Amino acid sequence: MSKKPRWTESNIVNGFTEIEFSSWKYFHDYVRQEMLSYSHYIWRGQRDSAWNLESSLDRLLHGKSPSVRNELAKRHLEKFKYAARGRRGAHPARIDDENEWWALGQHHGLATPLLDWTESPFVALYFAFEKTQPPKSRKRAVWALGPLSDKNKEVVKAHKRAKKRGRSPTLQYGSAASG
Repeated sequence: MSKKPRWTESNIVNGFTEIEFSSWKYFHDYVRQEMLSYSHYIWRGQRDSAWNLESSLDRLLHGKSPSVRNELAKRHLEKFKYAARGRRGAHPARIDDENEWWALGQHHGLATPLLDWTESPFVALYFAFEKTQPPKSRKRAVWALGPLSDKNKEVVKAHKRAKKRGRSPTLQYGSAASG
């Protein structure tokens, strides 16, 4: 009787590989055994694998025109700034940069245009499983985004291999884990 594999990998499509785990507990094994340079990745966990990679503010403003989206986002941030007055301690640091305001707001649960990523695959896994209710797709997702320097090294290697064979180089790259 054959055992169910701990994980299966799909072919690379549009630069992504999907790894599906037979159980979430094999995620650790995969990261440690197959992704030896996992510390060079950034990670994002999502409760539903069907969700696009989009911010909480983008999800709220979905379907609105760009001009309406920009105006609503601007008003949304201004309301947060107003609400934050007097609530940041006795002598808060001055915030001049709009992105700093968005980051502060996100820390306090504000819908923002920022997308959270982490340097830890296990923190991403936590956020994928943080809520116990099953997702509509019945799968969770952990996204892994590798550095361009790795891709550049692979491109150089592919060119060298292809040149030796007298062919044009072909390279596919990317990684997305779900389970």
